[in-house]
Amino acid sequence: PPRPGVDDPPRSPPRSPPRPGVDGRGLRRDPSDEWGHFRSMSSADGLDPSAQRQTSRMTPEYIVEEPLGSQVLWHATAGRRPPQPKHEREFYEDLYARRMAEHEPDQRVGAAPPRPPGTQNVRWRDRSLFGGESAQRSWRCPTCGEVATMSISLPKIQVTDSRWRGRAEFLVVAKIGSVRFGVWRTFSDFQTFAGTLRTVDDRVHGLSGVPVFANAKRSWKCVRRRQHFCRNLDRVYLTEKAFLLERFLHDALYEAPAIDIFADFLEIREG
Repeated sequence: PPRPGVDDPPRSPPRSPPRPGVDGRGLRRDPSDEWGHFRSMSSADGLDPSAQRQTSRMTPEYIVEEPLGSQVLWHATAGRRPPQPKHEREFYEDLYARRMAEHEPDQRVGAAPPRPPGTQNVRWRDRSLFGGESAQRSWRCPTCGEVATMSISLPKIQVTDSRWRGRAEFLVVAKIGSVRFGVWRTFSDFQTFAGTLRTVDDRVHGLSGVPVFANAKRSWKCVRRRQHFCRNLDRVYLTEKAFLLERFLHDALYEAPAIDIFADFLEIREG
């Protein structure tokens, strides 16, 4: 004979009563509602796990190397879509490579090989061997209490054509909240940023007697002490320079009283 409480069939968990105006499937019953039919958040547990997956993801390396306008477009379009499956991406990459090889015009003898699109003025690009480490810092807004988080690193170097001379550029990658982006900065941009820190430090030091960017100013002195008198585009020298510049940015990040200090350097605009 069946044993009570042991051989009974499993019971389904009790269902919560539907909210007013919403049926058991989480859909609105009123067809005249201006928002139409939608699935309520309480019924999302029954969806397929892939539908609940976060669509936004880490910004790829090849995106942070692009101009800011292209990065904004990626965040508004492809950055909101789920990642493309690896096998599908490899298929289309192979397809595009074969088509480009078939339609590629014959190169003249001694001509330089074609460069990737968007890098026509780039002589070479390389990863910083001693740098690329990301430093992170958080600030709390004294007015609203919100916490702003920012990380910064300098992972790559490139030399571009600039008239008859070359010009060294350093990729500064920042992440503010969940948005990761990158900007190419020259040494002149770092000089302008160091001048901004020096101005803020002098003002605060004159009022309170306490320096704000003491470590950042020491790091900048190290950069200037190792700087060559003439322009040097050697890889070893630029790698060492990139490491010192990254240390300077890290010290500035740790000592900054607010995130606004990086606004002009990173081309951050409100709105």
